[in-house]
Amino acid sequence: MDDVGWLILSVCILIPVSIFFGLNAFALRFFSRLKLQDAFQKAGKESQIDAFIDSAETLTLTSGLMHIITNTAILFVFILLLQRFLFQAPYGLVIFFLVVCVIELFTLITLHTWAKHTAEYILSRTYPSVKFLLIIARPMLAFFKLHDKFIRRLAGVPESDPEQALDQRQEEILSVVEQGRIEGVVDEEEMEMIENVLELDETAAEEIMTPRTDLIAININDDLNIILETIRDKGHSRIPVYEET
Repeated sequence: MDDVGWLILSVCILIPVSIFFGLNAFALRFFSRLKLQDAFQKAGKESQIDAFIDSAETLTLTSGLMHIITNTAILFVFILLLQRFLFQAPYGLVIFFLVVCVIELFTLITLHTWAKHTAEYILSRTYPSVKFLLIIARPMLAFFKLHDKFIRRLAGVPESDPEQALDQRQEEILSVVEQGRIEGVVDEEEMEMIENVLELDETAAEEIMTPRTDLIAININDDLNIILETIRDKGHSRIPVYEET
């Protein structure tokens, strides 16, 4: 096989790889947790949903990076091919521009629309393959973690403490609930109730308790006749007893 044959073979291999990573990169931006859970259950992978959610950010970074690398490789191979056949012909640059537009159409715009409508289905089917990729890309991901720490310190952003982590977790829960409300799974009343539960740790008891100013009680030193009369008049089966005050 000559050089041209190898270049064409490279394009045939790189395009499906670019489609795979592009679909995953876009799907990871659009997926709904509720729909994703259903998709994983239908695929018989419900036990993997928690691990997927925990690694979603890393998966997004890895898929996006691999998509960029493969697209760059495709363009590089096309440049080599076009160098041989088109740059010497009339309108060679125009043809090269059209080829680039076609590549962008199929590896970006089309994949964006495809993933937008089938994100959960795509992720439930491709997760095992992408998870295996994380093992291979571990050295690269370690570099990105160091880079993340460096940029965070450069920006003067402190590391999150337990309280900030809790706030972030609550925001994630509210985000899921809001998504459920938009999809019709959670109604307004249920959403308000969940928000109130999450705000309990920030609410003082005196803010939500109603003071009782008409409490019926019996002094432990009261006469028996007074006690019986109180029970008979008020009709309560149980009455609190107090002493001194």
